Amino acid sequence: MNELSERLRNFEGKLKFKEPSGFKGKLKEFQRKGVAWLYAVEKGILADSCGLGKTVEALGLLQFLKQRGEMQRAMIIVPSASVFQWADEIKRFTDLKMVCPSRKDKIGRFCIYSTDGWEVMLINYEIVVRDISYLESMGFGVIIADEASVFKNAATKTSQAVKRLTSLDCCERVICMSATPIQNNLFDLHSILETLSSDRILFGNRAWFASRYVRQNKTFDFIGNRRISRFEIVGYQNVDELKGRVSPYILKRTIEQVELELPDLITEYVWNDLYPQQRVIYDELKKQTIKLGRAGKVRELKKNIHTLQQSCDGIGSLGPDYADVSVKLDKIIELLTGSLLYDKVVVFSRYKTTIARLTARLDKEGIGWVRITGDEDKFQREVDRKRFWEDPAVRVCIGTTALEMSLNLQIARYMIAIDLIYNPARVEQLIGRIRRIGSFHRSVVLLILLTNDTLESRMLEIVKKKQALISAVFDEESEIFENLSASELLSLIEG
Repeated sequence: MNELSERLRNFEGKLKFKEPSGFKGKLKEFQRKGVAWLYAVEKGILADSCGLGKTVEALGLLQFLKQRGEMQRAMIIVPSASVFQWADEIKRFTDLKMVCPSRKDKIGRFCIYSTDGWEVMLINYEIVVRDISYLESMGFGVIIADEASVFKNAATKTSQAVKRLTSLDCCERVICMSATPIQNNLFDLHSILETLSSDRILFGNRAWFASRYVRQNKTFDFIGNRRISRFEIVGYQNVDELKGRVSPYILKRTIEQVELELPDLITEYVWNDLYPQQRVIYDELKKQTIKLGRAGKVRELKKNIHTLQQSCDGIGSLGPDYADVSVKLDKIIELLTGSLLYDKVVVFSRYKTTIARLTARLDKEGIGWVRITGDEDKFQREVDRKRFWEDPAVRVCIGTTALEMSLNLQIARYMIAIDLIYNPARVEQLIGRIRRIGSFHRSVVLLILLTNDTLESRMLEIVKKKQALISAVFDEESEIFENLSASELLSLIEG
């Protein structure tokens, strides 16, 4: 680690980095430094804030390696929804020869694997998991993993497949890209860090890491008559030590640090009173939820909390047997036909039933829309993204958390969140879709729709108050919303 720190210090002073030959764009100064850092670190996490151009920095590295005659076969792993966007960026900024084995049929993919002359393989995580045994036999000198939070859970097949590739002896460079390497807790970061060490011991195994940096209590929940034990994170320790261990391997610049002229962010909470019919349904659901909590039925309790949230969005979101009554959806139509009449708008909800109710209203008003929920294949997603950009009649892009993944939607000025987003890391991911380099606007606006005297108002208080020490790892203020215990959930609902 000391050797790496010394190499990084020396490299910054010695290399006067310019755009490499063959690179078709112009890098900003902080992006040049980012490419220089990627070259020097060899294995690290590029964690620049959303909108700062991590894709361009990664492509700059590959073009720089080619210029220096150090280019080995590279694999870029991305979510399936991001394949087309990455392919466009590779063609736009580099002269690298690319193959893209994203076909569903195995024979077609293996024909691509056996071709010669390519320099970069662009592939999605699902195909990597499916073909891992063959892919690791090919050998790659460079692995770039976009949206690295995809494998934040070390137990998943995706995480295990990526780590099999990065542990190959021939793999000299590993770059993980994520604006939010910590979304829930420090174990997210540990799983990503494991890809940087072929022997997996640079940052210790999970048990050692937990004992050194995470404070946990063993708690119990009841599911019927069964007592279920679980470990609840209650805090963190030795944070300064952890920061010292990981900082040489992580490059994270915020918008403020690079003094980039991105649009100002304006966040507004739009409060609404439930309609009387919504209030009746909400209060009845609330009674049922409290009863489940007091009976110790934890699983049912958590499920009902989502139902409560949906009733705040609109009782029509609860199912086809309910009337389409929603103060929030009425507010959105009021905005789109009033003050936002001439704007492109992105709308977020975590519930597909809420989205279905809204799209029906948009159709009734003659407002063009596209939908990104994760159900669409990558071809349809790309068609819809282009329609939102190019068709003046398509004014609304509405979606679920699928919006977070590698979408450039900076033509929009407004984002409306129908639901309260509990984790600020997710907020950054979402708002980063419209607050990016190349934005059309001097400011962007996040409108969060909330309802009075519901669990939303009390949840907002918790989100604002609940702090986590892991923010110190990156020297930035951050809030992480973690799972509440059954008793905390019950008190939240009871008010």
